[in-house]
Amino acid sequence: MKVRIRFLGTGAAEGIPAIGCTCAHCLRAAREDGRLVRRRSAILFELPGYTLLFDAPPDIREMLQAYNIQHLDGIFLSHAHYDHVGGLREFFPWPESLDLLVEPTVFKRLQQELPLRDELRKHFSYIPLYPGTLVPFVHFTLTVFAVPHSVPCYGIMIQVNGQRILHLADADRVFSNYVAVLMRQADWVIVNTPSFHAEATESHMSVMEALNIKRRLGFKHLVLTHINHYNFPHDELEERVAGEEGVIVAYDGLELILEDGGRWTRSYGHPDWSVTRP
Repeated sequence: MKVRIRFLGTGAAEGIPAIGCTCAHCLRAAREDGRLVRRRSAILFELPGYTLLFDAPPDIREMLQAYNIQHLDGIFLSHAHYDHVGGLREFFPWPESLDLLVEPTVFKRLQQELPLRDELRKHFSYIPLYPGTLVPFVHFTLTVFAVPHSVPCYGIMIQVNGQRILHLADADRVFSNYVAVLMRQADWVIVNTPSFHAEATESHMSVMEALNIKRRLGFKHLVLTHINHYNFPHDELEERVAGEEGVIVAYDGLELILEDGGRWTRSYGHPDWSVTRP
């Protein structure tokens, strides 16, 4: 059974080019387009019998239309920051039923901080996920774990076809021994790396920190995403990590197809942004 991981957006809260920004990275992205442009972070996991969207940024409507995504089973929300949940309202007219898989603390914050309240239960089937609890989905299992961030935040581990896939959401550079155990010798670890070097004020991981964690814990593949405009442009970032085995710099439209036995391929599902423009 194949698993497909589709990176719909790979930018941080500002996206690239950031609105009103005149930094060299944003100016180049506006001029050249392609893989230099990053919409805010969202990943689609097409799993056996279940299609799961990880986070719903404000521009999720454009993403779904551009990639011609017409079926979803559930949405997992990592935390309540606007760049990860601001697109929830876009699903109110969705023609199919949708599960909302959320840790209860995050769900409570959504009800308090967004103008949604009872509408969440009206439009979604709320499925509370508790950290450390394994949830079976017949052909795969899902486990939620806490990661340090400026607000309560949760990543996921998917076990499917004998592989472990972890998404650390907006994890800070320090995490629990439990999460380290989950990552050790894992097949795929997806991390947020807005910046290249560590910054004292940043509540996320940096590229250099992620590389060090990969060396220490020995997981096979590291995927960098949630990249902001103060990091290097895509091609330059690829050059800087080229000597690191098993490291992939994600970009909008990247697709990873995982097969039995650890085999995998990548492809580029180029978005058709024209469908969202007048």
